[in-house]
Amino acid sequence: MIAITMPALPGNKPNIVASVLVKTGDAVAEGQELFNVETSKRAVPIKAPADGVVSRVLVCEGDEVAAGDVLAHLDEAESVAQTLAPSSETAPEEHRKEADDDHAELLIIGGGTGGYVAALYASKMGKHVTLVEQDKLGGTCLNRGCIPTKTLISSADLYSRVLRADEWGIEVSGHVRPNMEAIIDRKSSVVDELVGGIEYLMDENRIRVINGTARFEGNGEVSVECGCDVLKLTFDDCIVATGSCIRPVSLPGTDLPKVHTTDEALDCKELPESVVIVGGGVTGMEFAFLYANLGVDVTVLARRPRILHMFDQEASAEITRAAENRGIRIIPNADVKCFSMMQNGSVRTVYEVDGELHFVDNGYVLLAGGRVPNTDDMRIQNTDVELDASTGAILVDGRMRTNVAHVYAIGDVNGLAMLAHAASYQGRIAVDDILGNSVSFRPEIIPSVAYTDPEVAAVGLSADDARKDPSRYRVGTFSFAHNGKALAENSGQGYVALVSDADDVLKGATIVGGHASALIGYIGLAISAGLSGEQVREAVFAHPTTSEAIYEAACDLTFGALHE
Repeated sequence: MIAITMPALPGNKPNIVASVLVKTGDAVAEGQELFNVETSKRAVPIKAPADGVVSRVLVCEGDEVAAGDVLAHLDEAESVAQTLAPSSETAPEEHRKEADDDHAELLIIGGGTGGYVAALYASKMGKHVTLVEQDKLGGTCLNRGCIPTKTLISSADLYSRVLRADEWGIEVSGHVRPNMEAIIDRKSSVVDELVGGIEYLMDENRIRVINGTARFEGNGEVSVECGCDVLKLTFDDCIVATGSCIRPVSLPGTDLPKVHTTDEALDCKELPESVVIVGGGVTGMEFAFLYANLGVDVTVLARRPRILHMFDQEASAEITRAAENRGIRIIPNADVKCFSMMQNGSVRTVYEVDGELHFVDNGYVLLAGGRVPNTDDMRIQNTDVELDASTGAILVDGRMRTNVAHVYAIGDVNGLAMLAHAASYQGRIAVDDILGNSVSFRPEIIPSVAYTDPEVAAVGLSADDARKDPSRYRVGTFSFAHNGKALAENSGQGYVALVSDADDVLKGATIVGGHASALIGYIGLAISAGLSGEQVREAVFAHPTTSEAIYEAACDLTFGALHE
């Protein structure tokens, strides 16, 4: 397949598609004009680079296009002939399913973490998969969430360590400063590389990818809008993986140019002197440490009594102390009322605490609230699929099945666990059910992570909940202040807390520390396998590593930690 792209042309005025001369399915010859594009000086014809068949038109007349934009896809004549030619090694029925343009054996709507992983898994299990994605493959996590933020966090962490190099015995001379343009460019480069990797995997696994917006026409049919074309598709099975979007904030002043969403912040190449972050959850606190590590004055307005309320109180307190040590100001129980621009260019945020109004002026505001399932633009009302009346999430059972046969929903759109790794896990469950394998969703093995400094991670039963029922559960803890590797890395903050039941079977964990995001996987595996504290104690952990803290906490479940 050849992507017909807009060439780079001189001039600084927008390029407008003046005419579209072909439609999907047209056979074209090399050199044939496909589009005319009006530039600042003339009309430029866009011609076919080879003989072939137009497989998709992605623009309409009047669209504004930039250099590099894909205008259409062209299947070369040779590849079309190979696709249509019968193969002695391929059963006719199998070939019919793969080549049928208006039917999908398995249709996946959404190419985010859940959707593309489900597509890969299904393809490897022998299914012919059609995946529809309206934006870039990788979804929120790869393009506007997990990967971009962690890339920025990595740059900010390095800058902070350079400024504190004397703590490691290193003298740094000269001017050190963050270059936000270069930091954002690095983030974009990482994202582009990973998106390209997914595109390669789609091709390598013979997954049909359609760039367009899918909308239901009934329980077994969708229409896909692709530029000027609309494609009708029926399916045997469908997995809805449309993810979520930022929860709309309806407060006065949210449309001000210096009031940003997290999506906008990821591409902001100007570093403010100060920022107000509205939201004390995972996203808000990750950005708080990111900006603080870059030298920005940070104020967090948390709606709840404590930050990171989804984690144990001790974890929340640990991160609160770390934040305050970095100069981050946290205001709990803050009910934000409005935003306004001041004459000096700052943004004033008005908020209420205990019935009293307060305000804070900063360089800009970051809205870091929650997310809501993406169901609005898919015409779900044309089906019998049931939604949660309060959240709009698609209702599913433990095997990701909706109330409509052969229609599944995974990831953020079902609201069970708005985490990328939960989405990919649910994608595998849905595919297994389609294949006839009964696998049920296990929320207790899904870890949650906050990439603060230090990190926080948890899985399964929390220590707070376990301590409410001491007759049934035990909690074992160990501090990183007594771990040799943590001290060697100047990362003695935090702890490991393990939870077991009365029979010593592991039920949960919370970890606060420099490697919490990686260490929590050990506990998730142990819980998934039904391991006991004794079995963890029988394992040998390399020395010196921070994983030894897991062993020590397991010891504390019974006879006590050895090094504390």
